[in-house]
Amino acid sequence: MELMFKYTAYFNAAISFFLGFFVYFNGPTKRQNILLFLLSLSISLYAVFFAFSIYMPDQNISLFAVRIFHVFCLGIATFLCLFSNEIIFDNTFRKAWHYIPLITMAIVSYFLMFGDVVRGVEPVGTLPNWTVPGSQFILYFIHYGFFTTLPILLLLFYYFRTEGAKQNQIKLILIGAGLALLGGWTTFLPGWGIKVEPYGIHFIFIFQFILTYAILKYQLMNIRATLSKIGAFLAVSFIYCMGYVFLAYFYVNFFMTERPYGLIAASLLYGLISGFSFNDFRLRLQTKAERAFIVGWYDFNEVITQLTEKLSHIVEATKVFEIIKDTLKEKLEIDHIIVFAAQKDENLNLVSFGLLNGQKESAKELNIDHPFIKHYAVKKPYMDGYDNLAEELKRIIETDKYLKGTFYLPIYSSDALEGVLILGKKASEDSYTSTDLSLFKAIIYQSISIFDRIRPYEKIKKEYENTQKKLYDTDRLLARSEKIVSMANLIQEYNHEIKTPLGIMRSKLYLLPDDAGKIEDFKSIKEYLREQIDRANDIVESTLRLSRPKEHHETALDLNTVIEYAVKMSSLIGIHLTKELGTIPKIMGDKDDLQMVFMNLLKNAAEAMPDGGDLKIKTYAVPENGDQIVCAEISDTGCGIPKENMEKIFEPFFSTHVTKGRGLGLSIVFRIIREHLGKIDVSSKVGTGSTFKIVLPIKIAIDD
Repeated sequence: MELMFKYTAYFNAAISFFLGFFVYFNGPTKRQNILLFLLSLSISLYAVFFAFSIYMPDQNISLFAVRIFHVFCLGIATFLCLFSNEIIFDNTFRKAWHYIPLITMAIVSYFLMFGDVVRGVEPVGTLPNWTVPGSQFILYFIHYGFFTTLPILLLLFYYFRTEGAKQNQIKLILIGAGLALLGGWTTFLPGWGIKVEPYGIHFIFIFQFILTYAILKYQLMNIRATLSKIGAFLAVSFIYCMGYVFLAYFYVNFFMTERPYGLIAASLLYGLISGFSFNDFRLRLQTKAERAFIVGWYDFNEVITQLTEKLSHIVEATKVFEIIKDTLKEKLEIDHIIVFAAQKDENLNLVSFGLLNGQKESAKELNIDHPFIKHYAVKKPYMDGYDNLAEELKRIIETDKYLKGTFYLPIYSSDALEGVLILGKKASEDSYTSTDLSLFKAIIYQSISIFDRIRPYEKIKKEYENTQKKLYDTDRLLARSEKIVSMANLIQEYNHEIKTPLGIMRSKLYLLPDDAGKIEDFKSIKEYLREQIDRANDIVESTLRLSRPKEHHETALDLNTVIEYAVKMSSLIGIHLTKELGTIPKIMGDKDDLQMVFMNLLKNAAEAMPDGGDLKIKTYAVPENGDQIVCAEISDTGCGIPKENMEKIFEPFFSTHVTKGRGLGLSIVFRIIREHLGKIDVSSKVGTGSTFKIVLPIKIAIDD
């Protein structure tokens, strides 16, 4: 039993001292840190003098130690009261009455040491020395009772007036303080004739661990970094010490001589290596440990640096939101993030706020007068958690699933709200810490400069898009006008072409005699009329072919075979024909249409060389953009095409021949090649000849 009380007391003393030291080291100028350090120091010294006094054989020394640990017990009550006040109100020592606990503690401590508060010591249970209350014990009782009950009542009162992380902090402090003080009241039971051993020392142990958990869990104080830093420091120190022990052991057993110069040199070298590598090793160990054991841990400076690098070249608002969203989701391990981004018209005027593209039901929008938007638009830069929102706004949020979140992070430019990130819970289910809030604040201020930077780009982009739209509309109107003009010309030429055979037929009919003549005359006129009717029908069929393409029947075919058929069906008398038909893949195409293409081209080439000439047909396949294309070239040595007619040759009814053709052949060729997703080009020089080149893409080709 003696060992249990002693070791428990010393263990509590060590835990309290190191916790207080860590807190103070992390923020030596913060009132919260100072008060928790004084509270932890009071607990530590209370536990030390408690263990020293209860088993001391000399009762005079034991009485002195008992009085001292009661002084530190007064310190526990005093600093617990002030610490709780700082947690709740954050205003300790700013009002005169805040000094009352310190003043009364000093007065009661005087009576404890020099008055009759503690009269002596006596055995209680297994403890040989415990407090015998004196006539002034009531002073000690009042101070301890009042300043331990007051913080409990304050914590209870504000527990029901707060929400979220703050409420969880108060709850943990309340549980820990309640258990510790419940045990602490056992100090007074022997004074009332109840001989109970002071088991409160064990409850203090529980209080220390609950308080530590509150610090780590809810960032009651930002000492996590300090704890990990000191832990890494101790671990590295131990590793280096063990390394030196091994070095010394190895040297002594294998290389030791009467003069230890080698050991001294090795020690100096080891010391230099350790000194240069110590801090780097500590940082690596600390970082790996934090990443491995602390859920949601991240390096604040590293995240800010990464965000700065990623956003440095971004010129689109949506990209800014996507990068911020992805970074927060990855680094803070947030389960979901919803982004409402500003939607602007062509003049960059704010219209509404819509869900970021790529999220479900992206048509969801909030107008600029929505209470949620107005809340952040009028309070910039401003961020808050759900628990801190006004009740009216909470009711609005509860009715819209897209607005529900744990924390709200608005993003601003220098003069307007640009969007709001609605953050869900963290994967660890921890509340957002002070480090997180600092990160959010840094993102808000960084985003202001980013949006101010990209605003000119957005304006230029909008102006460019508007200009492109105007050009597109202009091109479309121009194309429509050209189509109308072309149709008008087509109708004019069509009427002219139809009137020609009709006029011939009319004149022939007028030549018929009123009385019956020779049968041979009628046969001649009948044949002539039949030819003109066929001519008119051909004109109509060709024109219909231009305006209403026939249905395609595509099959796999060899373009060389198509060309051979067209040559066979063409009249090339007096023309020297050269064929260079290369090895080409089969293509998908309409056999009849492609035969018509080459028959028309061969016919035109023959008409361009009435006195004979050279005609060359060439086919080949060449690569283009990683694929192959099939090409066919038909070259003649005819009269050529004047430069001013080059852009007209594919128009309907345009012809360079006065007496031959109707100018529909090349129009039909152009239409068929376009239907096959190909293209046709022509190069020509007057007096030298022309070359027509047909290109068909292999993307429509297949193998047998």
